[in-house]
Amino acid sequence: AHGHRAGRVLNVAVARLNAALNGLSERLSLWMPWELPRAVSAELGFANMLPGPLISVAPELAKRTAPGARLLLSGFRRVDLATVARAYAEWFDVPAEPALEQEGWLALVCTRNNAAVNTGSQSAAAVE
Repeated sequence: AHGHRAGRVLNVAVARLNAALNGLSERLSLWMPWELPRAVSAELGFANMLPGPLISVAPELAKRTAPGARLLLSGFRRVDLATVARAYAEWFDVPAEPALEQEGWLALVCTRNNAAVNTGSQSAAAVE
């Protein structure tokens, strides 16, 4: 798991570098889930995980995104589409069909609705 975390940190570092190279540093803030301040509601989020972890973090991702925000979900195949969609449907408008399908992998672009999120005992570590 440590290697996966290091790879994700590298992905954010590369995204920050690309933002700087494109003059967007002042308009774009990027965080790993465990770095995101609780007071921040993201306007755009990405979650690229296998179906189990992706489903388990749905409430936390919903809590961390502002109404009207877009969330791109990827890392699953068509066989898991209905299950992933159900996990996010309470808090997001989930399209019936993926925005992208490449080599069997799907990506959904969901829009956050206004539903409140009660994460209960959901821990911040759940999104790591």
